[in-house]
Amino acid sequence: MRKHFFGDTGPSREANAANSVTEHINLFIDQNLIHSFCLKTNRYANQNGVAGFEDVALVEIISFVAMNIVMAIANISDVKDFWS
Repeated sequence: MRKHFFGDTGPSREANAANSVTEHINLFIDQNLIHSFCLKTNRYANQNGVAGFEDVALVEIISFVAMNIVMAIANISDVKDFWS
């Protein structure tokens, strides 16, 4: 059975209020989600005994997500070209 959505749709924050890259990312990705990525990444590495692993920080997860967004937008045919 299909359920109907009755919540609000569309943007809920003002983009022009964002001044930094982190603030722009926060417009699209909730901090709770970033925190969950960080927590679960660290938990996975610690439970699986990943050698030399140091817990990742929130800013590292935000940077990773931002980098993936930029890489998805850029029209570059070979991933190696991002690092040249």
